[in-house]
Amino acid sequence: MVAAGAEGSTAADSRPRLPGVVAVGAIDKDGNRWEVSNAGGGLALMAPGVEILGADPTRS
Repeated sequence: MVAAGAEGSTAADSRPRLPGVVAVGAIDKDGNRWEVSNAGGGLALMAPGVEILGADPTRS
């Protein structure tokens, strides 16, 4: 998998065209395409990409 990128472009990137590569774009908390997520040909799926909670091993 590769990230589609975050330039807000709708032009297809060359990475998703490689065999076996899956390009993933980002959606916001409302399920809409994140405004800076790239889109276009070769994009296989969208996944949450904004305000994602994650574990922080330095905090209790």
